[in-house]
Amino acid sequence: MKLKNRILNLLVLLLLSSCTEVLFVEPQPRNIENEETFPIELQGIYINKNNDTLIIENKMYSYRDYKNGELSESIILRESDGYYFLNEQKGVFWRLFLAKFDKKSIYIYAINGGDNEKIKMLKKITEVKEIVSINDSTNIESYIVNPSSIELKNMLESSLFSQREYFLKIKKGRIK
Repeated sequence: MKLKNRILNLLVLLLLSSCTEVLFVEPQPRNIENEETFPIELQGIYINKNNDTLIIENKMYSYRDYKNGELSESIILRESDGYYFLNEQKGVFWRLFLAKFDKKSIYIYAINGGDNEKIKMLKKITEVKEIVSINDSTNIESYIVNPSSIELKNMLESSLFSQREYFLKIKKGRIK
């Protein structure tokens, strides 16, 4: 059973790495200070419908068996308008995940770069640059955006960010 789960996790990783991403030129939102730690209300153990575990500690998080991170210069957390913005550096650009939290659960959102309708909407809001594959110039590897604060707000209001995960909190507070 564990081997089957590891193979499934590897397949998910391969799928995620082959998907077209929307990347940001700088951490979002602009002009908001970085959080030095995950707020205590976010800290705890969460589980999703597939029994995958998300653990959020003071400065660290882990997801499944393979995704770990620590708040640093390359992983930045910011809070604005009821959302937590987790910015993960990828080369010179940034991946952006949004988290919406209530007392019992956390919802994770991101822009699906493979959704042509979402990309059309994105292009109406902000300038979008396409990065194509070295091996196949018809294959777009990523979209690069650098939205202003107003454009980011419009992106949020336009439902460009799709729910990727839902987690139910099973243990509150600091993990010991």
